[in-house]
Amino acid sequence: MEDELHENDSIGLLLAQFQISGAKHTLDRLEKQAQAEAWSYRRYLREVLENEAQGRRERRLRRLLSEAQLPEGKTLSSLQIEPLSMENRRQLHELCEGHFVDRAENVLAFGLPGRGKTHYLSAIAHELICRQQRRVWFTPTYKLVQRLLEAKKNMKLEALLKKLDG
Repeated sequence: MEDELHENDSIGLLLAQFQISGAKHTLDRLEKQAQAEAWSYRRYLREVLENEAQGRRERRLRRLLSEAQLPEGKTLSSLQIEPLSMENRRQLHELCEGHFVDRAENVLAFGLPGRGKTHYLSAIAHELICRQQRRVWFTPTYKLVQRLLEAKKNMKLEALLKKLDG
């Protein structure tokens, strides 16, 4: 029993050393399942690593969604497509593909208040994050202007522009 505890401690330390933190939490559960179902060593290892990979994808997705600062609930599934023009519908699907990101192009929307610009762009950003795990930063124009003016006032405009460009 003592050897088993020592082995678990050393495995936990090795997992931490290799920064495989998620596996540490699923190890016992998977070990019991492996024993019950007579898994091979390779199957057990694959399950541990697949669980780690899934956990990392989920943590990255949560981090990307948090960093993006998207408005709550404004996703593609909640966007009313019917009022959109055919051109805007076509552009919506095209923008969700993300090729404009590959070309380092920004997306700006102009129009009267209350017409769905924020929802439209937020839905695109949400899709890029969830489908392609892309980094997105969403901000209304007035907030961007405030930030730029503040940086200019503090003599940090060049640094902010570099950060925004990266």
